[in-house]
Amino acid sequence: MEGQYKEVQGEAESIAAEIAGLQGQLSKLGLFAGKEKKELNSQISSNMLKKKSAIEKAQELSNRIGELPEKRILQDELSLLEEKIEIKQNSTGFSASLDSILDEIKEKIAPLGYTGPSKRKEIMDFMKEHCPETANDYVLSFPKVGELVEVGVYLQDASDVSPIKWQILKIEDNRILLLSDKAIDCKPFDENTTSAPGWNDSSIKKWLNTSFYKVAFTEDEQSIIGKQEESNETLEKVFLLSVDEVQECLADIKNRVCKPTSFALRSGGKESSDSISWWLRTKGVSAIKTACVLNNGEVDNKGFQSTFKLGIRPAIWVTFE
Repeated sequence: MEGQYKEVQGEAESIAAEIAGLQGQLSKLGLFAGKEKKELNSQISSNMLKKKSAIEKAQELSNRIGELPEKRILQDELSLLEEKIEIKQNSTGFSASLDSILDEIKEKIAPLGYTGPSKRKEIMDFMKEHCPETANDYVLSFPKVGELVEVGVYLQDASDVSPIKWQILKIEDNRILLLSDKAIDCKPFDENTTSAPGWNDSSIKKWLNTSFYKVAFTEDEQSIIGKQEESNETLEKVFLLSVDEVQECLADIKNRVCKPTSFALRSGGKESSDSISWWLRTKGVSAIKTACVLNNGEVDNKGFQSTFKLGIRPAIWVTFE
């Protein structure tokens, strides 16, 4: 089965390379090459679907194997570490030289995102039990606030479906609050021109938890995204941040400045590729307005008219082992 997994991964990479080649051909066509452009765009669209299918199949095979490859690496490294420490115990005992043993697994542990925290904790607990004088000085890279992880896919450009990068905003027990690093799209908060219905009845909430949710995440990814409720709000699984959450998690105004994807700009973004205003879910000062973060990072409590197209930065709570 692992052979199948590698084969499907290779297929996805091959399709991605083919797409890049077709996009290169497309960029070289002249203004009047309408027929050729149409044919190339058709081929690109077809290959994008094949690529997404291959990625989903690889994910399914990975889960059927039992563990993601990264987790198996960690388990192998834990066994190796245990064996080496036992050798040290039986010969010279613990000493500063143990640091070099621990460093041998650091490179494989460090790059992992949210997928392997339980294995990291297992390694850390083992180290604390067997070599506490060293474990305290050795920092494993658990997910950290501010780091980026990849979950799901979405259009980044007209024909580029790529992984969504998310910023870690908060870590609580066994769950992580994620906010998309860029504005992935531009949409109205709601399409009602006479009043803003609030988050619970907004069209953006419906879109995030139906169309976007189904397209962006595989079934396995959906299973780790938790439905949230807060006071009189049902946030659902995908939501927008509130004013309070922005001020708590993004206290530095510079960290609120958000770049849009090329697709978001083409979908109605009115600002530059460097920064864009983005919707929050908090009501504004009038019946037709909703709060937002401006392109300079300032929170606008008064808000914009909810029918305006602003950047969309989805937020999710992801649970892990």
